[in-house]
Amino acid sequence: MDSAAAARDRISHLPDDLLHGILVRLRSTAAAARTSLVSRRWRHVWTQLPEIVFDNPNGPAADTVDAALTQIHAAATNNSAPPALSRLAITFPHLQFAPFRIAPWLAFASRHLAGELSIRLARVRPQLKDEDEVDLPLMEKARSIHISSGHILRLPPPSGSFAALKTVSIANARMDGRDMDYCFGSSRCPRLQELYLWLVELVAVSHVSIRSESLETLFYRAENTRRLEVVALAPKLRLLRAQGRSGRGSTAKRGSCRCAEAEPGNLAWPACKMRASKKRF
Repeated sequence: MDSAAAARDRISHLPDDLLHGILVRLRSTAAAARTSLVSRRWRHVWTQLPEIVFDNPNGPAADTVDAALTQIHAAATNNSAPPALSRLAITFPHLQFAPFRIAPWLAFASRHLAGELSIRLARVRPQLKDEDEVDLPLMEKARSIHISSGHILRLPPPSGSFAALKTVSIANARMDGRDMDYCFGSSRCPRLQELYLWLVELVAVSHVSIRSESLETLFYRAENTRRLEVVALAPKLRLLRAQGRSGRGSTAKRGSCRCAEAEPGNLAWPACKMRASKKRF
């Protein structure tokens, strides 16, 4: 055995934990998967990484993501003690994907994720239809969710909870304002601390209400908001920045906002967009 072969052999005999640490530093699941060609020993090492990252403006295609997640799911199913997945990040800022391509990624996260979900895709415009809807499933172990895709994002029905969720960031999406309270309120997200709804458009002019015992930071910018009501029951809300327009067809010329049990010194309302009052309910 020559010295190069011996060096490769020493690497292959490292414990899986060390190999995982090496592959995670590649910051690319596609690159990590290519190490399966090195030898039989490496064939399935990449499928047990704690982080899955696809971050390439020029590819790979959605089929590559699907194939990788399918192999990782199979490995987890066959493992009596699969490693916890701490991060799933899929970033294609210049590519658009139909909802049927995104749905399996979210379903995978629902089953396996115990950390951060980040999906950032090109914005879909100009006209969205019902077939552009993406359903967000429950993720009981997810700690943070970041989604920017341009689709109509349907929140899960009012059963179950995001028990570990602390941070939510949704941008460039359309949503139903009626879903906000039961999805982001304390009954569904008992640990939610930060909520960022940015460049969101409501599917209809709506009153939006959020009641939370844990929320500390809220950034809200959503078109078609007639009224935003935030009730911080603890209260822990320290920072609130809101901006919205009531949209065409509304009887209100501007959106309005009411906030209960927050510290007024840390609340910011652009005067040209919102009116604010602090009241107890």
